[in-house]
Parts: sequence; structure tokens; C-alpha cells
Amino acid sequence: MLQWLQTDLAASTARWSFVFFHHAMFTTGPHAADTTLADMVATLEPVFSQYDVDIVFNGHDHAYERSVPQNGVIYIVSGGGGASLYDVSTGDDIFFAASAHHVVRVQLDGCILSLRAIDAAGALLDQIALAKCPHNAYLPLLLKRR
Repeated sequence: MLQWLQTDLAASTARWSFVFFHHAMFTTGPHAADTTLADMVATLEPVFSQYDVDIVFNGHDHAYERSVPQNGVIYIVSGGGGASLYDVSTGDDIFFAASAHHVVRVQLDGCILSLRAIDAAGALLDQIALAKCPHNAYLPLLLKRR
């Protein structure tokens, strides 16, 4: 799987690059203590950084979390689809966390990406906007909570 991932990322010519898989690499939820987490980070994080992945989406922990960028990569845990919620908090690696049922909406408008986490009542939990326009570097436009 690792070779496939590297080959696929290396072949991509897309402006935006996303990776999706189940187990969260950066989380403060109950799975933060999983013994395989350090190996996952050591193996995958350099690959994501090398191939300029913009956002990695994970589930597994039943909450919403957004990481501090790790070597340019943002990690989103979106596990608040309906099951019982987990307690989460901010920390060294997590910029924003909410124990809330939610959806994550990503909108691409050419070189602008906007991401919004919206709770079950329709309220905005979190948002970011990123730009990858030819006339500027990879520039975070907005990295803040509500």
C-alpha cells in the first residue's frame, strides 16, 4: 500500500492533493494512545510532506479535530457522523477540536480552497481557507476558529 501511495502521489498533476483513510494520525481522542500511531506518523507523514499533500482526512475518533500544520500538511479528523462522541482537546498538534456531530464541507474555487466544519444544528464549528494561486506561494488565508 505504501508503494502504491507514493506512486499515485508522485504521478498526480492536480493542484490540490487530499488523502483519506480511517485511523487518525494526529488526535487527542481516546485513540491517541494506540500503539501503532507513532509508526503511522513515522511512515506516512514524510510521504505526505514530500508529495505536497494539502489535507489528510481521517475518522476513527468520534469528534472533529484540525491539526496545526505538520510540515505543510493539515490533518482533519471528521468522525462526528452520528455515533457517541469522544472527548477531545487542543494540544501541541491540534489547533481546534470539538466533540460535536458535524459534517465537513470543502469547496474548491480554482486556486482557493475553503473548508467548513458545520455542527448538527447548522452552526459553524471551524473554518479554513487556503490559496495556491500562481501569483503567490501556498498561503494560508484563514486559519481560525469561528
